[in-house]
Amino acid sequence: MNTVRRLFGTAILIMGCCFGTPIAAAGVEGMVEVRQTLMFSVAAHMRSLGAVAKGNSPITKTSHDHALSIVRISNVLALLFPQGSQGGKSHTKEEVWSEPLEFERKLREFEEAAARLLLVIQDGQQVEVGPSLRAVGNTCSGCHNVFRHKHTH
Repeated sequence: MNTVRRLFGTAILIMGCCFGTPIAAAGVEGMVEVRQTLMFSVAAHMRSLGAVAKGNSPITKTSHDHALSIVRISNVLALLFPQGSQGGKSHTKEEVWSEPLEFERKLREFEEAAARLLLVIQDGQQVEVGPSLRAVGNTCSGCHNVFRHKHTH
């Protein structure tokens, strides 16, 4: 079921980006679901790169695809937090909208770290994958520490 939700969320994102359909038309709950789906997707791609980062697996085409997916998601995240998309079952803090310059800075840091990870993988720099992947993770944590409410499962 999670796979279906992820595919649905990605389809909505692609439609919104490629065909000009406003993603916000999905309503607050739809927007929150797309954001959460993409965040889970980033985490899954990062986990998939773990063996490469530890040096237990070589860099492959699949490694490249995971890194490229992280980059593509990083490039569209800012579109997923329009004014009015607060609320719902989101863990997003109000500061995303009340401190937009800081939030945008955090998103740029994520984009830059993701781009560096992709470059390292494209260049076949196996020993740099771990530090680059950690840098991506640090940007995630850095943003979540400021802009996401802590939640328990």
